[in-house]
This record gives sequence, structure tokens and C-alpha cells, in this order.
Amino acid sequence: MDQGAALGRPAAFADGTGHGEEAVCGPLTRQAEDVFSLATVLVLAASARHPFAGSALPTTRESPDLTGVPDALRAPLLACLHKTPESRPHPEALARALDLSGAAVRPAREWLPDAYLHEIDGRAEEARKLVGRGAWRR
Repeated sequence: MDQGAALGRPAAFADGTGHGEEAVCGPLTRQAEDVFSLATVLVLAASARHPFAGSALPTTRESPDLTGVPDALRAPLLACLHKTPESRPHPEALARALDLSGAAVRPAREWLPDAYLHEIDGRAEEARKLVGRGAWRR
């Protein structure tokens, strides 16, 4: 039970196939996986380093490397990267800990740089064209 254990997945589903995963793991484990994944991205964004040295599936033996992460973010992100999924914070508790309460109510156009907004708009348009052509249908 090494591979995928930190993500809360049973070993049978650590290969990423996802067959039957929802039935086995359930929505609470999915939420814990999302919190873990978010913390991984935030550590990478804050430090330019992967918290698990680039390992795709962290094991229960690895401790996250938070070198370069600002002190104010260390405790909340460490809690999110806890090896036991049940010990990770609920998304709402994480938002409070990171003081993101007001961030979600401000439209992205108020705080994102224009270059990002342009990129997002372009990719959204490409996606709309693909959907319109039925590219997503099998």
C-alpha cells in the first residue's frame, strides 16, 4: 500500500485507471485528494519546487519538501499534504486558513493580468469550437 497511499487511493487504483474508484473511495476521499492536489500546486507555485521531488504518486514514507514556501503558508499546506486523507482539512477550513474568503467573490477580471485573461478567453473559444464540432463526443 505504498503507491497512491498519500492520495487516499487503495493500491488497486494507484495505477490511475480509475475503474470503480468512486465506489471504493467515496466522495470524502475524493475531497481529500482534491485538497492534496491543490496543496501540491500551491507549493509548486510558491517555491518552484515539487513537494515530493516530482514523484507522480507520493508514498507514505515521503515527507513533503516545503523549502521556499512562505512561512504563512507552511502550516496549512503541510496539513493538506498529510499522509492520512481523513486528517486533511475540509476545503472551507482551508479557505479560512489561507484567508481566501474574499477572493472567491471578486471576478477574475478585477485581479488577473490582461495577458492571462486574453489567454483564458482564447482557450475557452477553442474549447467552444471543439464542442460545437462534436470533437468531445465518441
